[in-house]
Amino acid sequence: MRLQRMTLGEADARGRRAPVPLDEFVELECDTVIYALGTKANPIINRATPGLNLDARGYIAADERTQATSLPGVFAGGDIVTGGATVILAMSAGRRAATAIGAYLRTTPRRWPVSPEQIAAFAPTSAFADIPVEQGSTHAMS
Repeated sequence: MRLQRMTLGEADARGRRAPVPLDEFVELECDTVIYALGTKANPIINRATPGLNLDARGYIAADERTQATSLPGVFAGGDIVTGGATVILAMSAGRRAATAIGAYLRTTPRRWPVSPEQIAAFAPTSAFADIPVEQGSTHAMS
């Protein structure tokens, strides 16, 4: 991945400083990139990702317990799922997604969507303390 270094420019009338690109680049070798930017869904996502279900507002549909989407191995959380919300909600979704991703990657053979049983086998229940789940319930991804 190629990254461009930035610096903060002068403050505007509201006191906010916008990033200004520098002529410096950094290259990182990576296997996976987690896109985490913005407060609304980019319409390109739906066109570029066949099979990824969106909700009526155009946000990614994800299971509220695992953050699993309609595509195997794809998890989503934060503003791309909820729309503009608090950092606390986004952090909570990230924590649930990380736990579910870990369980998904450790399960052989891999099953989709990730089930509460898979998660319970590999993760502490505290990661999901803020999401009530009834016994035997299923989580639909619209």
